[in-house]
Amino acid sequence: MVESLTEEQWRWRPTPVAHTIAFEVWHAARHDDLLQTFLPGFRPDLEAPLGQREQIWRSENLAQRWSLDPKVLGFEETGSGMEDAVAAALPLPGKAALLDYARRAFIAMERVVESISDNQLSVVVTVAGETVPLGAVFVGALLHDEWTIGYIASLRRAQEIPRIEA
Repeated sequence: MVESLTEEQWRWRPTPVAHTIAFEVWHAARHDDLLQTFLPGFRPDLEAPLGQREQIWRSENLAQRWSLDPKVLGFEETGSGMEDAVAAALPLPGKAALLDYARRAFIAMERVVESISDNQLSVVVTVAGETVPLGAVFVGALLHDEWTIGYIASLRRAQEIPRIEA
């Protein structure tokens, strides 16, 4: 959906405080990068198949490398909870650097998903003080990513960029 976009299309916004495609890709990548590190810590029986995991974001110190102020990046520096005006002013790096990070974050999350057995999806974990089956955590992550894909599709259409046919 985003590979063929120009830098101008990547950073276009329909209103002064609307999110860009660049922001949405960064936000989805941060969300998945964070979640893939949290999953092993939910329960000891999940740590064995998943192992200790590090956020790419933190291990590569991307906030500093990209001159982003962690204090304004929302919950766990993921963009969640950011004011729209702050998100609109975020000086994200160029498309190539951001896509490189996003690809690696999505691959890390895929590896976690692939390492979970069907039986483990019913394991109850505590997330933000709430006990839920691990499968619900994955469904929540999928819904988040699907919402982001829909937002990106809307931004493409608003720019009159042709639909991507499946």
